[in-house]
Amino acid sequence: MGCDKLDRATLLDTLENSPNFPVVPKELSDVINILQEPQDVEIENLVNRIKLVEDLEPMIINFINSKFFKVNKKVTSLKEAIIYLGMNTMQVIIITTITSTLFPNYLNEIGNYRRESYFRHSIGTALASISIAEWLGEGDQYELFAYGLLHDVGVVLYESYFPELKEKIDEIIKRGTHQIVAERIILGGLDHTDIGGWICNKLNLPPNITEVVISHHWPFKAKKENKMIQIINLGDHISTKYYEDLLRGSSFERSTNFSTNNSLKVPKEVIEEIAYNLPNEVEKTLTLFTRF
Repeated sequence: MGCDKLDRATLLDTLENSPNFPVVPKELSDVINILQEPQDVEIENLVNRIKLVEDLEPMIINFINSKFFKVNKKVTSLKEAIIYLGMNTMQVIIITTITSTLFPNYLNEIGNYRRESYFRHSIGTALASISIAEWLGEGDQYELFAYGLLHDVGVVLYESYFPELKEKIDEIIKRGTHQIVAERIILGGLDHTDIGGWICNKLNLPPNITEVVISHHWPFKAKKENKMIQIINLGDHISTKYYEDLLRGSSFERSTNFSTNNSLKVPKEVIEEIAYNLPNEVEKTLTLFTRF
């Protein structure tokens, strides 16, 4: 589609009617739906539903037994995993599998360095946010992991389907315009948070994830004060520098000046330490996503 910009209605209609539009299988959608209220779910019912989703059961078991989750025993069954981790954590782990739909064959696409770098940014945001939460002594690492992976889903949608528009957005950004403003100029008044919120609603993701996707650039515009969104906001800021350095082919420098609206009052030296360790942590975590 050769064009300099699109109006809002045309952009969303083109996305939704694309043959490559991400579709969540009904069986997985059913699992997501019953987990909207995880405290009300019966374990046996959830186990039976998960078993209907192709590849989901072994993926959950592999995730839980990975070094990232740090469980103190090997989990061998779904029921054991649910009892051990609880329904809320299971909800987050299952939502994380949505990544396989939104990032198809990411690590196997030859020559698509930008998208692979973007995926690293998403993981970087998740890991940086978890490190911030650990320093603060609050927040759920599994929940933050899912938020980090999905927070910029709007970017991957418009970049995947409208690469020529992405180039126009980049041209405007290079002239000193903020990314959000550049997106709104080219995307009919929409930015990636609008597109991300739209796809979350289409996929029927839980409201907490949708709110993070919509509000991660503006934590104080959320419906109510949400420290998790503030954490993702700062984690995103740290990982963005890492992402930009990947695209430029330059090394990540510890001396980077992280000037940001740090409402969490995390010390600069802590932020810089998280940033310095981020590339190695991202590469280690990528091993969780060999399926993708």
